[in-house]
Amino acid sequence: MKINYCLAFVILILSFILYLIFFEIEYAPIIELDDSYNAKCLDGSNYHFNFVKGKGEGKNKFLFYLEGGGWCGQETLGDNFVDSCFERANSSLGSKIGFLGSLVISRLIRLLSSKEKYNPNFYNWNKIFVRYCDGSSFISDRVYEKNGRKVYMYGKNNLLGVMNYLKINNNFTEADSVILSGFSAGSFSTLIYANYIDSLTTKKNNTYIISDSGFFYDLDENNLRINRLVQKAYEYSTNHTEIRKLFNYYCDKEYIEKEPWKCLSGEYFVYNIKVPILSFQNVYDSWITRVVNGNDCWFNRNFIKNCSKQQLEKIINEGNLLIEKIHKYPRNDHITLFYYRKIGHMLTYYNWIWDDKNFAIDGLTINDIIKEWYETVSNGKEMKKREYIEKENTHIESKDF
Repeated sequence: MKINYCLAFVILILSFILYLIFFEIEYAPIIELDDSYNAKCLDGSNYHFNFVKGKGEGKNKFLFYLEGGGWCGQETLGDNFVDSCFERANSSLGSKIGFLGSLVISRLIRLLSSKEKYNPNFYNWNKIFVRYCDGSSFISDRVYEKNGRKVYMYGKNNLLGVMNYLKINNNFTEADSVILSGFSAGSFSTLIYANYIDSLTTKKNNTYIISDSGFFYDLDENNLRINRLVQKAYEYSTNHTEIRKLFNYYCDKEYIEKEPWKCLSGEYFVYNIKVPILSFQNVYDSWITRVVNGNDCWFNRNFIKNCSKQQLEKIINEGNLLIEKIHKYPRNDHITLFYYRKIGHMLTYYNWIWDDKNFAIDGLTINDIIKEWYETVSNGKEMKKREYIEKENTHIESKDF
């Protein structure tokens, strides 16, 4: 019997090794911040992130990828924000429990890959996968107690803790280039922290933003649902005094003094961001469609086949309103838009669409546009074209990606 157990164990280990080889999973060590950083997940466990050191020409360049995962209270637009954070503390989005250790999803996220064939632009950079476990886009700085149990909304401490660790241990302040990227709730944070992160390094104007599904707009002026959720996040998750110090880097003084929650909504401050931004977005964003507007007909493996004609028309109308809004709203010349007319959420996250010609706009794939954009703006030049928006509603009548 002991021999069988040993044989089973050996087979398990060999199978695991073959799995890693076949799927090309890459090793990315965990860094756990000690108590001195005051960085915690919702459940109070010490905050942790993945870090792969750069080498060669990339040893002094840093690429951050901020994980997403929705917000506390999003299903009720913030009405149960704190209670929802207590619930989230029991999940992988609120705790380090269940975390897969050093096996970061770098085979899935091309920007984090250390293989030149998958990530030719940044494979040798310092790559940091910033884990998300605070439930409010790395802006929070509050503690709540209920029935003898505490929940730690320490998102701001977590992100700044990562920066401080790299300053102390990896000479981050002398970085040649910094890319702050992420998806969804993480992408939302890249815009908020852009100017501040640029101020941390001695070489100014060397920070770049790749924002994936992080712009959220209210499209119905009579039903401001996203604004409501953002207001609740500001009210319940932030230390109002401390967060306003961050607002001073990018937000209008009038908003800071009278409507500070607007400093957390990209449409009110994006024109003040000083660093170049490459923005990826699905025009028919599925998070907004489902969570904010309550239209979840597509939310299963049959995707939009279950949607009625009226529901599809509503989704398309919302997308058209989004295009109208981004054309009307002021934005600076540093922003390059890459917008798909597809239902979905997150684009840089999935490796199988990275080089997919079905996701090309004007002949440029996601990989192509990132390469062209970074080579252009990092050399102090401007993109010849700042707006790439898919003209046809591809994929919307039969399937999602």
